[in-house]
Amino acid sequence: MGAAVYLPAKNQKYCIRLPDNLSIYYAEGYAILTSLICATNFNLSKFCIFSDNSKILQDIKYSDLQTSPHPSLIQSITEHLKTYKNSKILIKWLPGHCNHPDTNTIDTLAKEAISADNYHNINFSKYEANHTVDVYIWNKWLEQWKSEPNGNYQNTFPPTKYSSASIKSRKKDVIRNRMRMLQTKLNSGLHKLGLHENGNCDICGVQESSKHFILECKRTEQLRKDMQKYQNISNKPDTYQRLMANDKTINLIINFIINENIEI
Repeated sequence: MGAAVYLPAKNQKYCIRLPDNLSIYYAEGYAILTSLICATNFNLSKFCIFSDNSKILQDIKYSDLQTSPHPSLIQSITEHLKTYKNSKILIKWLPGHCNHPDTNTIDTLAKEAISADNYHNINFSKYEANHTVDVYIWNKWLEQWKSEPNGNYQNTFPPTKYSSASIKSRKKDVIRNRMRMLQTKLNSGLHKLGLHENGNCDICGVQESSKHFILECKRTEQLRKDMQKYQNISNKPDTYQRLMANDKTINLIINFIINENIEI
């Protein structure tokens, strides 16, 4: 993570390397704080600071320490602003796509800041620490998922931070989630709970897992034909991951299960 400040009137450029795993919000706020410090060092009494992060500007404007993800940073900025009682200061939102002549310069500086030698070891509050720890844990989890997948689900699906939007029908939502999580009441799932003798499919004679039910089972042959019509890349074989990632095929699967009165 890095922050950058550009003072065109003084032809000064600052690239600041920040600790890893901080948020964009923090980097934007730290750039504003650094701008104020630079203004003090140059004895400026009339200046304007531009930022393209509207959220942090709102938090500064209202001294919003309750909803800000980094209240200690907002407090540092507002406290610094109090030292400019007789100065004319404007902190303004400038969208990144507005084609301002200095936009390219500051964008380049921000990219260079990531590997800059000017490293700032900030004072971590619990908010910065929480964010950093969360990112660290997430990365460790991703590494473990890729190198040592544990269980059928991790061996089937790639990791993701995002969850699927809820379906308005709770019944359909339950079916979709159970099929995706590979935790169903098909015979294989019942066998794990000691509720089925061997977990085999009553028609095919092999383990009736979710994958078998969708990809191989004789009673879902027509379902597979219907799903094939909605596949974007027809020359690739259907996989469980692809089918579960496609809203149209998921809807076909759910409707098939409901219409055939299959308990999932």
